[in-house]
Amino acid sequence: MARLLPPACAALAVGLLLGAGTVTAPATASSPQRATAPTVLAAPPISGALAEKGSPSVRPASYAWAEQGALGEGACVTFVTNTGARTVLREYGAVPERRMVPAEDAFWSGFDSVAVATAGRSAVLVSDNSFECTRPEVLRAVSRGGRAVSVFWNVEYDNAFSYAVDGRVVTSFDMLDGTVSLTTGANAALKPFLSGLSLSRQGMGIPAGLAIAERITGARLTAADVKAMTHVHLMSPLLSDLPRPDPTAPPAFDWDGDRERAGRLTTLLRAAPPGLQRRAAAYVVRQAVTRAGFATRPAVRAALPRLASSRPPALRGPLQLQVRDALAAESAVWMRSTSDGPTRADRRLLQQGRAMQALHAATNRNAELAAFGAARAARSSLEVAGVDVVPLLEAYLTAG
Repeated sequence: MARLLPPACAALAVGLLLGAGTVTAPATASSPQRATAPTVLAAPPISGALAEKGSPSVRPASYAWAEQGALGEGACVTFVTNTGARTVLREYGAVPERRMVPAEDAFWSGFDSVAVATAGRSAVLVSDNSFECTRPEVLRAVSRGGRAVSVFWNVEYDNAFSYAVDGRVVTSFDMLDGTVSLTTGANAALKPFLSGLSLSRQGMGIPAGLAIAERITGARLTAADVKAMTHVHLMSPLLSDLPRPDPTAPPAFDWDGDRERAGRLTTLLRAAPPGLQRRAAAYVVRQAVTRAGFATRPAVRAALPRLASSRPPALRGPLQLQVRDALAAESAVWMRSTSDGPTRADRRLLQQGRAMQALHAATNRNAELAAFGAARAARSSLEVAGVDVVPLLEAYLTAG
């Protein structure tokens, strides 16, 4: 669903995500921005406190409110043990040091967001209109050293119950599928937490999923907890796992309306030795990030020469966060786009996000996948700037 947002507010949201320390009202024709110190808004606490203690025998009826009230249209709710607010926010994809925003403003900005409430060493995270809690990358991260249960649903009846333990996803399934057995296979891990539950033949349902999450983690979420989540953290979601080699599906370009060049470049890139594939990946990334204005950033500049090596750098620290920020801003453009298409400023964000996606792809440990992934994203990025990278890459590969 597209979220419409005035351009000034969209720019403010991007500034918040990228770590602006202060927030000022956008200038207007009637009230121009003064050249004075910006107003610093009072920062709300990064987390709330869960109002009630959890129970190992909680019933689904205790969560009937979830389908009727504040979360009625859907949410991603994640229960986590053995953690703290700052730790779990980082593991979920937020940056707790950045300023929080009102929940309504976050929704219209197009960015994913999350709020968290804690009790002791347990936490519950709530994301509105998001599926972040279903991603294996997120479940593995938040469950390390403990357990995590996520419950996701939306108005289109998409849903998932997921359970992870110490960095490993144990199970994930459709809560409305009555054919799913909760006591066999991978779901046998849930059996100790089902005592006394009478579940529907149409599936266990959302309230039961939330009740089982409470039983597993000892954390209870109430309607009052959700109502108190008036401010949220904008997210820079965790990076997706890079693809692995699949002998049954070798990488290839498939560009509608440009199949001849796609086939030609596919043949060239597959035939290239691993060393040349690495150098080609580094070449197209440099082209993309330079045009996007990122090549002079210290973390990016330091990484570029190493992309051509047999062991490219893993994305960590400031570089990883810069990639995540750019991808988050690109995704937000589509969430708030209108029938008129993206603005000039938003097109720049699209270009930058795809350039950083190319950098991420080039770090794949498999040279062929690194080259194909980087070239695909770089082509998309440079197209926004009116640059055709295909002949440049063909010439590079031919020259060897």
